[in-house]
Amino acid sequence: MADECLKELNVLSLNPFELVSVSVSPSSSATDVKRAIAQELDSATYGLFLWQAPSGIRLLGFTEDLRATLPENAHLQELPRPWNLGSFSARDSELHLVVASRQPFNVRVFDIHSKKLQSLTLTFAASVENVAPDARIYKCPAPVPCRTGAERSAAAVTLAALSQHLDASTELDASQRIIDVFPWGLPAAQVHFLVRTEDSSDEKVAALPTPMDLATRRKKYFRSNTSKSPSSEATKPQSERAMMIGRPNESILPPSLLNETLSDLRHNVSYMSPTTQDFIDFYTLRNQMMRTFPKEIERRTVLIDCLSTILPSRPEPGVISSYTNDGQLAITISNIIYLYYLQEVKNELAGNSGEPNIDVTRYYIEQCRRCYAAGVEQRCNFPAILLCQVQLTYSQGHPYLVIACAIFTDVPIVEQLACIPLHAHSTNISQIEAGARAIGALRAASKDLLNSYPSSSISRGDSGAPVIIKYTLKYSMAAHKFANDAGFAPKLLECKCIHEWWMVVMEDISMDYVTIEQAKADRYDLHGIHDSLNKALHTLHSANYVHGDIRDVNVLVRRDSNRATAPVMLVDWDWAGICGEAVYPVTLNPAVLRPSGAMAGAVIPASDDMAMVRLLLS
Repeated sequence: MADECLKELNVLSLNPFELVSVSVSPSSSATDVKRAIAQELDSATYGLFLWQAPSGIRLLGFTEDLRATLPENAHLQELPRPWNLGSFSARDSELHLVVASRQPFNVRVFDIHSKKLQSLTLTFAASVENVAPDARIYKCPAPVPCRTGAERSAAAVTLAALSQHLDASTELDASQRIIDVFPWGLPAAQVHFLVRTEDSSDEKVAALPTPMDLATRRKKYFRSNTSKSPSSEATKPQSERAMMIGRPNESILPPSLLNETLSDLRHNVSYMSPTTQDFIDFYTLRNQMMRTFPKEIERRTVLIDCLSTILPSRPEPGVISSYTNDGQLAITISNIIYLYYLQEVKNELAGNSGEPNIDVTRYYIEQCRRCYAAGVEQRCNFPAILLCQVQLTYSQGHPYLVIACAIFTDVPIVEQLACIPLHAHSTNISQIEAGARAIGALRAASKDLLNSYPSSSISRGDSGAPVIIKYTLKYSMAAHKFANDAGFAPKLLECKCIHEWWMVVMEDISMDYVTIEQAKADRYDLHGIHDSLNKALHTLHSANYVHGDIRDVNVLVRRDSNRATAPVMLVDWDWAGICGEAVYPVTLNPAVLRPSGAMAGAVIPASDDMAMVRLLLS
């Protein structure tokens, strides 16, 4: 091929540390580029790690001080597969690729407790956890040489002083790779990591646990759930999953309550009025996905073509932690890639095939891990749309479109929003309309996430008096206000409807009241509690209201030195309402002991409130 067709790439080798240039054609694959670099470095092709450098790193020539001029918190991305060199638009004077040998190298570690230096052999792809399993691990905060015996003796003193300034904010995520911590390689003859074992004398365990902030809880999650293949949790049942997807674990708060766009998405898949274009796009998707595809990649390609007219851009496959997904949409903020849409395709959901909902969730978790490791602002909750297009069997079809949403608080939480049978008969108008609504909701939500992502965060609230905030699908504001005026319910500060949800804000009385179970354990006067509770309920019933859920968690007893008075407070007015109109919800828990007539959908009589008092205090 003519020389003018070749493209010159600047490649930084980490071991040995040197800058090389290779000439490749625009049609070269990642393997071709690896082969050219290996030839330049006189190395085996299979013995190299290859990453894409962040854009904008200018090279003014190679010197021994080059490492010090490179951005410290750079994030190296795996090359996407397939890789198109023709779209590689970095300037000739920029760094394009980073390469490292798979051969292990020396990592120098200082143990804070024993004050000893040790040397390990690890590769760049090894996780930080390998430095010291079950220990707290920190990057050495300053260059500390340790080549000679004299330097090592001085290093112990210097490192002991530096360790006094280490805290949770500087602790490394054990699932990070060495290359994430040292993107430009490890400086030779220097200390690289400090470790603090759990039994260190300066790490005493508190007598009582203290609440952990969000950053610490996320760090704990990633340490407990190491990086793994997206399909690793899909083919084998596990007692404890690393995600809240509703099977078997369900989060108390769904993602749709933690992000406005996802809340709109949940509402729109059920209630929006689809447009003509929504119907057209759904029919196109339905007709295409009902075809028989010999290969899964063919189904994926056709799905991407269909979704390209619905989503903000074409959802091409991407690479996350060396695994290629079936399509994604991302936004880059401050050189960090955030995924706001992920999809998974299954040509046959049978046999040993991975479960697509878990597969796509695992991709989502791994991308959150990468963002967290890159130092993403802790308040971001990574809202995303997850889509699965699955076919139950290859021969008989039965294709479905599944739409879910995801949020990462201190754990990843996924909520399924719609499951559309694409094979429903064309005369089944309700299913066709449901499909069109799903397309319209997906179109609107993906666009909104793209436009709002930089500001998607977890609210800190103000510094005022503490309050209790709850979300519920039903609430009796009138009954709660009456009870507060009568003196046996916390003050209701706000009750606001958000789509089908009610957001209830009330004063926090937890410092002045205990649960009735705690009152029993502390030998409060049960007769006084019984009289106060009966009086409150008689007052409520006289106003033609019922509470409906007089359980231990909903009855609070005042902390008072004069326990004989024992005034009570009633909370959770979700089931309350007017006598003769309020009914038990369909979610009634049969495990809770209730009067014999308490069944889902049954009217709640005032006598059930009184019967629950007797059961509660018996």
